[in-house]
Amino acid sequence: MDINNIKRWIDDSGTIANIRDSFSKATNQSNVDKFKLGFNEDHRFKSFGVSIYFGGYTGSYGDSSVYNFFKLNDVKIAENALIQYCKDNEKEILNYIAGSYMKTAVSSKEAVKKSLLDDLELIKSLDQGDSK
Repeated sequence: MDINNIKRWIDDSGTIANIRDSFSKATNQSNVDKFKLGFNEDHRFKSFGVSIYFGGYTGSYGDSSVYNFFKLNDVKIAENALIQYCKDNEKEILNYIAGSYMKTAVSSKEAVKKSLLDDLELIKSLDQGDSK
């Protein structure tokens, strides 16, 4: 991890936080006649994707076996509902993702700072003619 990671995370956070405004500006041009933005709109142009699942299991003390807690008869309805929820709550979800990038950048600050200080010490030792 280095300062470039933090720069990328800050950049990605801003990109996500401003995606709707940027997209609106880009699609407001007279030469743009094809456009879509959102969850599950067109997989050929995805910016990111995740594999997500929901499930549970149970097991009993003294028995190493575990068992699926429940099974749905028609998973397609649950999948479609989750996609629709993402579409309906896009702004909140994207804001949460943008915030996660910033939290990662901030939480990485001390480690990167230490690495940069170590690098600076090495450079100073070279300036002084020392070798480590």
